[in-house]
Amino acid sequence: MPLAATTTLPHTLRRALFKLLTGALALAVASGAALVSPVQAQVRDQAFVLGFQSPRGNSLAESAERFAEIVAKKSGGSMTVNVRPGGTLGGDVQTISAVQAGQVAMTTVSAGLMVSLVKEFSLLDLPYLFDSHEEEWAITDGPFGKMVAERLAAKGLILVGWNGGGFRHLTNSLRPVEKLEDLKGLKVRVLQSPLFIELWQSFGANPVPMPFPGLYSVLEQKVVDAQENSASLVVSLKFNEVQKYLMLSRHSYFSAMTVFSKVIWDQLNPEERQVILDAQEDTKMLFRNGARLEEIRAIETLRKTMQVVDPTPQQIARLRAAARPIVQKYMADADPTVVKVLFSEIDTLRAPVLSAPAR
Repeated sequence: MPLAATTTLPHTLRRALFKLLTGALALAVASGAALVSPVQAQVRDQAFVLGFQSPRGNSLAESAERFAEIVAKKSGGSMTVNVRPGGTLGGDVQTISAVQAGQVAMTTVSAGLMVSLVKEFSLLDLPYLFDSHEEEWAITDGPFGKMVAERLAAKGLILVGWNGGGFRHLTNSLRPVEKLEDLKGLKVRVLQSPLFIELWQSFGANPVPMPFPGLYSVLEQKVVDAQENSASLVVSLKFNEVQKYLMLSRHSYFSAMTVFSKVIWDQLNPEERQVILDAQEDTKMLFRNGARLEEIRAIETLRKTMQVVDPTPQQIARLRAAARPIVQKYMADADPTVVKVLFSEIDTLRAPVLSAPAR
């Protein structure tokens, strides 16, 4: 029937036909709107840079790429993340400063590098604090992790999530390190962190704080004798080509954290912030499980090319004893409330098997 003919229809029939047509139109509009999520409808086009020291191919870099994919998906392609691994933006300290200034949006770093901003982060670097990956995950995801995150915001950084990490071991080019005395005089590249400097001094070594980029060349040219990092980094950066000896010291845990520039964060609306937080949560266990598996495989690989020392419990006990004054100093310097929360959580995790380490 031609549209014009509807004018000749009875009044009641015309009203019924009008309702039918308007209802179909409303359904079509609603169906189209359903294709765009409420979040996607409210995010704006913007690009972020995520920089860190770990090389491409490392579990951290792989999880960062996955993070970027999830951000793009959850934002309907409006928000993009440019992943910059391998220290291409500079060393950790330089990158953190750039994030604070809003020149870079995000970075993933060791918690130990935040000590100059919030001294309680030093507690995570205390020697022999954690017995397992799972302990570190529980502590950083729990009340302690939330407490230090709140203090970081005042320093221009928003902690969007904890990533996990791995145990640090010692490699060197001079001699096997089997006992405390073997560390005497060893020049060890360490993090640019007071705690790490003092720790290796307590072991009798000569710590040399320096940025991470270019460390391979520093080791190759024997500017330093040794370095301490996760086994996976030793493999991925081929430090075993210029280091002959590995001591599975597990002396500290590398707690990785992703921080966002508060300057940029304050410009995001709630929906855009949620995209970042959700993507971080979705990729957290990818990195954690990947890092744990990487460590196992890396140690197996390094046993084929390096002389590997597994310290006895007695030798580890001597290292613990040498480091105890450092532990006590940094505990005394931190907020007692934060210290109590940290060690109470550790005691709870280990009960009834054993209690937190002597301090």
